Amino acid sequence: MVDIGAIQHDWAAKRQRQASYVGARRSGVIILADISGYTELLTSTQAETSARIAHHLTGRVFDATTEAFIVNEIEGDALFVYAVEPPGGPELFKATLVQLEAYADAFYHAMEELSWSNLKDDPNLRPLLSRVSMKFIVHAGHWVFDEIGPFVKLVGADVILAHRLLKNQVQSDSYFLMTKPFLALSGDAEQAKVVAQIEEIKHFGSVDVGVREFDYQAEHAARHGTSHDHLTRKSGVTI
Repeated sequence: MVDIGAIQHDWAAKRQRQASYVGARRSGVIILADISGYTELLTSTQAETSARIAHHLTGRVFDATTEAFIVNEIEGDALFVYAVEPPGGPELFKATLVQLEAYADAFYHAMEELSWSNLKDDPNLRPLLSRVSMKFIVHAGHWVFDEIGPFVKLVGADVILAHRLLKNQVQSDSYFLMTKPFLALSGDAEQAKVVAQIEEIKHFGSVDVGVREFDYQAEHAARHGTSHDHLTRKSGVTI
């Protein structure tokens, strides 16, 4: 369990760390943290309003990135983050679960803040916001770091697969989808509490994954009770 209020950031050090990987082939874990319901929000509200909401949600989640992970890109309504080995195996698996909890907690606080913000009395926004949630794709694999202009890109089939898995058969809008290679890091996949299923992905064939649906409000309450209430800003929240 991680206290997102205690996370410290040294973005310059992370940029330097990422730059040191250029030209190297590394193994690790990829997380795609994607806002569900953002397209409906974007097409149903003024562009300026939806952009401010997305900025608030994505920014809150971005700030919950732990030391082990680096944000490589912000892709519209999604964060693309990764961690490289070492450490590997169970230690990397555990660090990833900690990161997922931190992101889910940050999203919870961001949504709570929207309910206290200057948007709280907008009757058109309330039903839309009730359908906004997050989904997470988690995959372990290999990739090469490539530098293109000022950008460092992760290149490889495993990067493509993680993105392709955003389009899947999961019916829920709130879930963790974890691939078999990631679950294999733990040595005991039951730790992730997932339900096995198979996704058919073009050019990749049948992909074994585990899925755990979640309710971010209930999970936050189960982990923290009211101990994290101070992390939700309830006054002066302007979106």
